[in-house]
Amino acid sequence: MKTKFLLILFYLTIVSATSDCFKAERPPFSVKSTQGLAVSAIKLLMSASTIAAPTINYMNSPFTFTKNVPIQAISPAVTGSITSCSISPSLPAGLSINSTDCVLSGTPTALQSNTTYTVTASGKDGSASATISISVNPKVVPASLSAGLYAWYPLDGNTDDLSGNANHGYSPGGIWPATSGPVYISGRKGVANDAASFNGTDQFFASNFAPRCEQDFTIAMWVYPVSVANNGILGTQVSPGSDPGAAIKIDAAGKVQFIAYWIASGFNTDGISGSSTNALSPNTWTHIAYVHDGVSRQGNIWVNGVSGGTTANFGAFAGCTTGTGSNMWHMGTPMNIGYSYNQTYYNGSMDDIWFFQNRKLTAGEIATLMGLP
Repeated sequence: MKTKFLLILFYLTIVSATSDCFKAERPPFSVKSTQGLAVSAIKLLMSASTIAAPTINYMNSPFTFTKNVPIQAISPAVTGSITSCSISPSLPAGLSINSTDCVLSGTPTALQSNTTYTVTASGKDGSASATISISVNPKVVPASLSAGLYAWYPLDGNTDDLSGNANHGYSPGGIWPATSGPVYISGRKGVANDAASFNGTDQFFASNFAPRCEQDFTIAMWVYPVSVANNGILGTQVSPGSDPGAAIKIDAAGKVQFIAYWIASGFNTDGISGSSTNALSPNTWTHIAYVHDGVSRQGNIWVNGVSGGTTANFGAFAGCTTGTGSNMWHMGTPMNIGYSYNQTYYNGSMDDIWFFQNRKLTAGEIATLMGLP
């Protein structure tokens, strides 16, 4: 608008000068040249009057995002010059709009139903607006992993099960030590409240997952151990300090260990055990999994997508199908996560815990788990 005003003022000055020239006895310059200046001013004025206001458009709206998953930056298509941007109403928590180029970015940290927003872009030649729609949904289980899934605990600020089976985590109470549960921190992706932290003294939670030695099952998760020696991760047992069942821990050598004790042994001297080939590094996110075969009654330990460690029987009894009784390993719930036999608490963080019943994950499926956001 300022440019148009100056051109109009210039044009009026030229016209005034032309008029004076006609009145003067001796014009300071020719009428022809003066008219030429006037025509040029008119052309400039016409050009200025046709300067277009900016336009803005976002392709592919509506946008559907996933809670606690970073979005790829979304840039609008813009014509003309813009100097500032605003949006109304406020974006979902964790998302933002760049105030100069209108680019949307961030990581949504709260769920939201589909909502319409108006983006306003302003520049020296005017303003323009665009409407977009945004929804933020919870994480979903990939279709390839739905079969046999008992529970999935993303640990995004709570111990809710997002498998769709409602096997939510809980504080066990009763005979079990008092606990307030884990606290929630930034996880592998640097997103707030995206992983659970356990202090190694009194923090854990429980699940009703009950693995059996004569059935296929898989346990998988990300761990970030502060201590890599004798650090309990999870396990079942009949009561604190006695009758331990299946457990995953970090052994004295810093290796991932699966261990369970047969009921028939009576003194925790017989069972099944195996450790990973390599030790874990402290303060490092590592993906671990245990895949159990119900036919052989043995399993494999996986570290960062590589199978490296096989279980074997120890003690006098050959396995869960022999002995004086049913000779299962000790059963019952809860499966304590962050606490295991013998009253060992986990010191470190965990993320994305998966429990599968009657299913042995393959190398490719474990890789799929590892690749999830």
